[in-house]
Amino acid sequence: MEDFLKSTGREFCDITLMLGNEAIRAHKAVLAARCTYFEAMFRSFMPETNTVTVSYC
Repeated sequence: MEDFLKSTGREFCDITLMLGNEAIRAHKAVLAARCTYFEAMFRSFMPETNTVTVSYC
């Protein structure tokens, strides 16, 4: 099931999250609905490249 979910629907993704060297395709609406950080980011500005670099510790 996990492989299926990872392999389908990528053509509908509208944002790429960069975590180090790994690119993760995602949906802005889902991120904004689940995380106030992303909601605020997408309401205030949107990068021209539709790529967001995420730093983690």
